[in-house]
Amino acid sequence: MKNYIWRGKHEENIKWLAAGENISVGHTTAAEANLGWREDDEPYAGQGHRRNMLSSDYNCVGIGHVYYNGVHYWVEVFANRPEINTTEIPANDSTETVSVSVDKKKIKTVDVTFDQDAYSLRIGENITPIITETRIDVVNFSSQGRGLAPVLDTPVVSIDDSSVASYNNNQLSGLKEGTTNLSATLYGMTASGSTVSVHDCKNHWDTGKVTKKSTCTEPGEKTFTCSICRQTTKKESVPATGHNYASAWTTDIAATCEKTGTESRHCQNENCTATTEQRSIAALGHNWKDNGDETAICTRNGCKATHTHAWDSGTITTEPTCTAQGERTYHCTYEENGICTATKTEAVKKLGHRYILTKRDKPTCESDGILYGKCSRCSKTITQQDTKNPALGHDWKDNGDGTATCSRESCGKKHTHDLDSGTTTVEPTCTAAGEKEYCCTYTNCPYKKTETLKATNHKNKETRNAEKPTCQKEGYTGDIYCKDCGILISSGKVTKKYDHDWDRGTVTKEATCKEEGSVTYRCENCDETETVSIKKTAHNYKIMEQKDATCTENGYSISACQTCNDKKKEEIVAKGHSKGIRNKKTATCKAEEYTGDTYCRICKTLLEEGKILPKLEHQWNDGTVTKRATYQAAGELTYRCRKCAAKRIISIEKLAYPKAGTSYTISGNEYKISKPGAEVILVKTSKTTKNVTVPAQIYVQGITYKVTSIGAKAFNNNKNLTKVTIGTNIIKINSNAFFNCKNLKTVTIKSVRLTKKAANKKAFKNAHKKLVIRVPKKVKKIYKKIFKGLKVK
Repeated sequence: MKNYIWRGKHEENIKWLAAGENISVGHTTAAEANLGWREDDEPYAGQGHRRNMLSSDYNCVGIGHVYYNGVHYWVEVFANRPEINTTEIPANDSTETVSVSVDKKKIKTVDVTFDQDAYSLRIGENITPIITETRIDVVNFSSQGRGLAPVLDTPVVSIDDSSVASYNNNQLSGLKEGTTNLSATLYGMTASGSTVSVHDCKNHWDTGKVTKKSTCTEPGEKTFTCSICRQTTKKESVPATGHNYASAWTTDIAATCEKTGTESRHCQNENCTATTEQRSIAALGHNWKDNGDETAICTRNGCKATHTHAWDSGTITTEPTCTAQGERTYHCTYEENGICTATKTEAVKKLGHRYILTKRDKPTCESDGILYGKCSRCSKTITQQDTKNPALGHDWKDNGDGTATCSRESCGKKHTHDLDSGTTTVEPTCTAAGEKEYCCTYTNCPYKKTETLKATNHKNKETRNAEKPTCQKEGYTGDIYCKDCGILISSGKVTKKYDHDWDRGTVTKEATCKEEGSVTYRCENCDETETVSIKKTAHNYKIMEQKDATCTENGYSISACQTCNDKKKEEIVAKGHSKGIRNKKTATCKAEEYTGDTYCRICKTLLEEGKILPKLEHQWNDGTVTKRATYQAAGELTYRCRKCAAKRIISIEKLAYPKAGTSYTISGNEYKISKPGAEVILVKTSKTTKNVTVPAQIYVQGITYKVTSIGAKAFNNNKNLTKVTIGTNIIKINSNAFFNCKNLKTVTIKSVRLTKKAANKKAFKNAHKKLVIRVPKKVKKIYKKIFKGLKVK
């Protein structure tokens, strides 16, 4: 760039003057620009940059910075000040437009950039392309990596294929489907611009999306969208699906024991209730279960029907014999709404034996005659008394000594009399004795004995003349008489009458709303009556006129009795407002709350306006680090509201550089920070290393430090050390830095910044006698003076 501008200025007769400052373009940091100006790795030949740095005329430098259009510009100004100020001064940014004329003969190409690399539009659609930048390629133009030079002249825009699209009055219009390009012409040169694609939406419909689902009876709708612009749409009708009846039957009304049910086939489509082919389901009939009490109950769920068994005449299921019972089984004949299968059994009497007489024995005094027989059914034999020829009995004759003897021939049996409990033959009276006779109980013995009984003395008594009380008459307990002789023993007492036993009563006069009625009660024992009054009935009012109450005013009603025409007027109390809230809004982080207006739900009257309450406070989350802080720049911590997604950004302070004196060990060498964020001192090295290179800089924890000094005794007593290379940034080598390094033969110093105050031969005390120090050619004379007495090449 500087070459071309230099020429440009001279062509326009612009004088250029530089006094004590240097300009750098393209570097991104002040340190980088300064390092470039120092040219540490180049021989010194009086360059202006380094001449000012090394000049004793200056003791301080100021670096200014401008960042414009993507390029960093640096200026370094030198001065000699009694006090050095290291304060960074913020930039006072400003913008100035400068026009630079260019010889059109030196323009090689024109490059035009539009706001879009490619434009896509529908037929009939209009858009306005915008030129964002116009640049030219100029002979001998240097942009320090920025490419072509920008110009302010406006190119002429045209369309390559005017049948596809047109460009008029800065508007691009789609004409037919196809592809073409925008072109821009400037300085007689045409630059190819952005691609233009025009499409006809009807050729690019997507597969469509159902926006209204069709039902069994109603068509649906499907919407197609242009797959390119995603804006144009068309709609198509989707036919009704028709019913999809299931092959299986669904019970609509379940059959019960006595009632038929229904079933049909249902449509299986979503939200459709249509049915077809409805048919009946036969009644189930009762499922009877015997209760064991001549009844049965239906056991089907939900049915509690019962019936009484109706038995048939029964069937002999087990035949009876002479000695064993048979069995008869009865079946229930109930068949209404379900056949009853209950049964019951009943015993059939055994037949008993049917005997035939085979022999007969005559009776004696004590034994009956005996019959001998045989059963005609089962051949069982039997022997039994002949009841028709009982025993003859003894013919007893009393012996007068308490015994008797049978007088029958060939018997002669004897017994002692056994008397019974006796029989009263003459009853005793209250005053006269009676008589009792005892008989011998021995069979057929006629012996008897008589005993006298004492008088009873009114033993048997009875009550006479007793009367129960009634509700009209008193009662009498009765007189006590002797039943035997009829004498009055004691008299009775009078008892109280009973209360009436009234019936439920009979209305003898109906009550009305004007007059009382009456009811007459009758005693169920004596027919006595009692009449009681009945209260008047209530009026049978019917509303004849009415005015309804409102929220704030009472109403009334006028009613007349339908029986007696009595009239009354009643007040209807006002209901009062029924309050409701309208227009209520809940507070959010972005909007205030409104409590809502109070209206009457009935009369719609606004009763009270609402109040506006403050917005809610944001509920910030824990925050996310969206930009990490570095040593050079602050970071950012972004918080978002959990409710409304509002954003709040808080700055995170730049990282503090490690303090001076902080130590780092790298590759066995120890460094200490001498200037935070900028410089370190090499203070210690490994005692076993033969070859050591002191680097120009080190990189630790994201920070680049210049190694500017070698500390005292950094290499002390390293007897293995033979070769050392010292980097370009070393400005000081402390005394005894290489003390007693007896095998150190070669030291290469790349730095050109050492001075007598910052280095001398004491740094290499007791090193190898043939030690050689190699230095840059341009500082060889100076360094020979610094290290006087040592071999410097």
